[in-house]
Amino acid sequence: MLRRVVRLVLALVFVGLVSLGVYLLTRPTVPLNVRTYGPTWQVTVDGLLQGRPQNASSCWSGGGNLPNLPGFGPVTTYCWTSVAGHPLNFRFIDKTPSSTRELLYMPASGDWTLQHGWCVQQLSGPWWDLRSPGAGCPSKFTLVP
Repeated sequence: MLRRVVRLVLALVFVGLVSLGVYLLTRPTVPLNVRTYGPTWQVTVDGLLQGRPQNASSCWSGGGNLPNLPGFGPVTTYCWTSVAGHPLNFRFIDKTPSSTRELLYMPASGDWTLQHGWCVQQLSGPWWDLRSPGAGCPSKFTLVP
């Protein structure tokens, strides 16, 4: 009788752990709130682009200049990519030792030639949420091959 109870408890614990693992792997990610913060992001992009050098592509450390973007969080680097034949793209990047997350401003939403290897999710209009694939893309994100 005691053995049967122990087996039942172990089986329930096992099922619970498997269920928790499946939930953690498939849970939807909370999208960035473009409705609330989009206007602030656009003002930030416009301000940063006004004084930019004419380099085709450039990245800078956020440092004290841009430590936190409302609705996105800490920014470790920001970049623009302006390559002939491609409209300007602008990225706010939060890079940690385990992952990279980006808020991408990409006015030409069909131009994915510069986004290979990223997990992407369109937020609204020209705003996209990009994640490093790591062990796979989060729920509702698509990998750009």
